[in-house]
Amino acid sequence: MPEPYHYVNGNITPALVKQLYADAESALKLVERVAEEVTIPTINQLRYAGQHLTRFISANDKEELRKAANHCQRAMYDAYETGIIYFINEINNFGKDYRKTVISKILPGWVGYQQTVDKIKTFVDNRNEKERHRQTEECKENFKSLNIIFNETKYSRDELNKTIKKDRIITFGVIIALIALIFVALDFFGINGEKVFTTDTKAKNPISTLPKTERISE
Repeated sequence: MPEPYHYVNGNITPALVKQLYADAESALKLVERVAEEVTIPTINQLRYAGQHLTRFISANDKEELRKAANHCQRAMYDAYETGIIYFINEINNFGKDYRKTVISKILPGWVGYQQTVDKIKTFVDNRNEKERHRQTEECKENFKSLNIIFNETKYSRDELNKTIKKDRIITFGVIIALIALIFVALDFFGINGEKVFTTDTKAKNPISTLPKTERISE
């Protein structure tokens, strides 16, 4: 497995690699549990690390130990990045699902959350392959931030759905009331209009009030 970049340098010991491997494995399990995503890149990186550890044990070659450490470091970054991408997609879907609703009424921090998501998305889009070893901790913190936002959106869905249902009921009631009012108005003006027309017609047409025998025939 070629390694174009050195993520871990200096005095690398078996204890350090053991710790890095454990940290990467923990990151993998966390992402799989929280984001329900299988992080294939992380699994591959840990597999490569295991291969180099085997070679180190066989030949006592410190270079193999360094390569194992590098793969562990990369595995951590890949795990958190996979979780970040998952959270960004889910949070964006939440925004689309309730785009016709005032989300901030139920989730007051929604506007700020959107700004955080945009900032982290920029971080992922502008990542530098050579700098991943320095960005692992930042990637981890971004993952934690998005995890909080994701949970807030997930638990807000029920309340938002209740709000939407309530608004629909109110809107339906208003429509029914308006229709009823229109029918009442039509009925009122229809009956009174007929009475007014009959009275006015008789007043303006005196001939119609005369007995038939008194009418002048042509």
